Amino acid sequence: MSKVVNVLQVLQGAGVLSTTDTARQTRSVLQNAAEDHAKAETPYGRVVQLMHFEGLEEPWEYCEPRAYLRYLSTLNDSYGETMKNYSNGSTLQVVMYLDEIVPGNPFRQDQGRKIYGVYWACLEWPGWLLARSGFWPVLGIMKSKTIHDKLPGGVSAFWKHIVGLFKDGIHVQVVYKEERIPFTLKYAGTMADEDALKASNSFKGASGIKMCMDCKALINTTDDSLLPPGTWSLNATSLKDRARNTNEDIWRAADSLHQLASNGRAYHERSKELGLTYNPRGILWDVSLRHIHKPIESYIRDWMHIWVSGGVCNSQIFGLKGALKDNGIPISIVRTFSLEVILPKQYGTVSAAWLDDNRFSDNDFSSFASYQLTLVPIIGAFLEDCVKPHNIMIEHISCFLLLVQIIGLLSSGADYAVQHMPLLATLIVDHHKLYVQLYPHLVKPKFHHILHLPELYVRLQKVISCFVAISCSGILFIYVYGVDRF
Repeated sequence: MSKVVNVLQVLQGAGVLSTTDTARQTRSVLQNAAEDHAKAETPYGRVVQLMHFEGLEEPWEYCEPRAYLRYLSTLNDSYGETMKNYSNGSTLQVVMYLDEIVPGNPFRQDQGRKIYGVYWACLEWPGWLLARSGFWPVLGIMKSKTIHDKLPGGVSAFWKHIVGLFKDGIHVQVVYKEERIPFTLKYAGTMADEDALKASNSFKGASGIKMCMDCKALINTTDDSLLPPGTWSLNATSLKDRARNTNEDIWRAADSLHQLASNGRAYHERSKELGLTYNPRGILWDVSLRHIHKPIESYIRDWMHIWVSGGVCNSQIFGLKGALKDNGIPISIVRTFSLEVILPKQYGTVSAAWLDDNRFSDNDFSSFASYQLTLVPIIGAFLEDCVKPHNIMIEHISCFLLLVQIIGLLSSGADYAVQHMPLLATLIVDHHKLYVQLYPHLVKPKFHHILHLPELYVRLQKVISCFVAISCSGILFIYVYGVDRF
């Protein structure tokens, strides 16, 4: 709220806005307008409605998808026209996005204000539209402390209620001028980082022996000497001929834990073997949702979190720094090279802080994803132009240039990128083979999850990521409820 008020005050001071409102008055106007929109009535009820959770005293306020779409279409003909062009009479597949965020200054986070934000979008919408934050509507937000400390069943119980909104499909009519545009919203899956996907599905993830529920015999280790017969490790560079789990396999595992617990028998060791955390209030144990939430197909990995948000790209840049140092090339030279690069105006300028020495520690490179998306091609250009001519570090350069191609392909748009999944699969296997040779100490669970991306996007017929939603109207949703709650 404060940032919006500040911007409006600056515009007012520049004579762009014909108002003499003080900052306090402007804040009040925005607050009242947000509350009015939240209370707007539609054929599906108010835009903001209440959801009740067992164990929580206060109901949760959320933005009802049907009411939201209908109301927006009455406010803006362009919105209604877009819905007509891409939704008329169709069944649209809804991807939900769950993310835990801290509002405010990312460099000075107040963990007590941490919240879970819930967003959504439809796969049938075109790529150019999915790349716009305004078309990832906010369903709602809830304080992390409330979910973890007060809600029985935690994140998975919370998510069970969210998915339940789409239990029977949601039939919607929006308006475009005098025309009614009908369509149906159908849940297609949950996109999130690995922590949120693990928590919402009650998977143990990287903390368990089985860190990937897709793969039957994958063991969470990089030491191949520890592998039991018939299993494989995180070092694997391909999924070819690997045994896979089905949804039914996961449900049988969940049911077996429930049977043990119901009979009063110990289930903790079995839980470790299966890779599941027994949570009878969680989504896997809600039989009524098994026809829509499928633990394999509904599990949508986010490529940005896997690659550039504490991901493999971070580790590879760390490993590359060490290789450069071994060849007498300090990271300061790469930093100097990067500062000579002139970016397109909309991307701003390169900062020396992006490759500061303090960002490299503990086998990792600390960086925001947006910085890395800019740095990767710049570092690739440095290696190609300044290092390769000296005929040194050839394999390191080849591995990094594969990374450049992969990130470039994934960033090329939801509709364009999905046309090149065979190429993506080849690039990933080639990259992984070199990576395991060059940086065996930097292999992490996300290294494995990358292997699942091509088949995921073939199934979705879209290459999507969640980072566009982070900049969207999540903070605007806070306005509806008042900043004092957060």
